[in-house]
Amino acid sequence: MRNIIIITRGGRMKVVLVSRHKLLPSQEKALKELKWQIVEQVQQLPEDPKQLSELVQEWKEKGVQGVLTVALPPHILATLSKLIDIYVFKMKAYTLPESEVKKLVEEKPEYRVALPPPPGKGELWRVVEFVGISKVKVVIEEEEVYKVK
Repeated sequence: MRNIIIITRGGRMKVVLVSRHKLLPSQEKALKELKWQIVEQVQQLPEDPKQLSELVQEWKEKGVQGVLTVALPPHILATLSKLIDIYVFKMKAYTLPESEVKKLVEEKPEYRVALPPPPGKGELWRVVEFVGISKVKVVIEEEEVYKVK
């Protein structure tokens, strides 16, 4: 599940949603309570740092000031962290047999969604639960592991 929302500050916040998935009702409620409005949806972010930088610049020109995501590849996080604030949908994950999925989701349907196993990848299902939104600071530490002599 990948949800990315671009956030603006000051008054009512405008956001861009980058996702292949529909938000859970609890995620929609959180955005409403925070007064964040989704104004655009895209499926993915460019992998190329220059293209990503140009896209973020376009968003900034529209007043966008942050990114909200469930998960992004490290190289995209590293690029974004230099350009804009990053926020995450915090999710708790459960792995269980299909026979237990319905009961768990029905306990908190507005917070949980069931994800079937990929074909050929076993019988365990994943249930993910929305638990909050956090601001993330990305720190990149370099450790030399080889040096040319």
